[in-house]
Amino acid sequence: MTSSVEELIERQREMNTPPPPKTDGPPPPDPNRFKRLIEKAREYVENRWESLDVVLADEVLKVDIGRISGKVWCDLESTHPPKVQADVELGYDRLELPRAYPVERLKLNGEPTTVETWQDVYDLLEAEDRTNVAAVVWGINVGEPEENHARLARLHGQVEEKLEEQLEQVQATGVEAQGPTSVTSDQTNEPAAPYASWHGSPLNSESRSEPDTEARRETGGPDAA
Repeated sequence: MTSSVEELIERQREMNTPPPPKTDGPPPPDPNRFKRLIEKAREYVENRWESLDVVLADEVLKVDIGRISGKVWCDLESTHPPKVQADVELGYDRLELPRAYPVERLKLNGEPTTVETWQDVYDLLEAEDRTNVAAVVWGINVGEPEENHARLARLHGQVEEKLEEQLEQVQATGVEAQGPTSVTSDQTNEPAAPYASWHGSPLNSESRSEPDTEARRETGGPDAA
């Protein structure tokens, strides 16, 4: 099949175009890397849930609480400032904020709920159950990110220590150190759960009642207490 004049011209242009210069440096950044990070973060928030049991009218009610985005959480904090000194450390009203929690991130006995239903349920809970709900809300939105940040900081510190050890070995022997130059999470004593525990929660200070140890977590993490 005979090529058209336009095709011949285009082919000649491609032949005349010099190949890009070869470099020994790292490959160019992936232009879609931030898009993938954003999608990964959204997926994590969407799939992150915790559950606990509360008692309503002498019946056990399962409450599922989903994590919300940082923006939504900050908006909730700003509209529910602390009213008592005990909540100043938290930065929000610990017992009123859960009442306004987005209902699309709540389930009652595995079923979606409404604003009116959730607020009625929350208002009728005993003080201990309200404290348990507040502890889970804090843990999934504040405690877990804090633990993750601390874990990454520890990993970074171990990488720095490993590099320093290898540098000292090179300086002492003149032989390049062998072995990994990075530390992964499975090389540390870090727990498999997203965070170690919520025992450091300001909600668990002596100025507040302790969360119910019966409060359970679907994902296999530690109790809310």
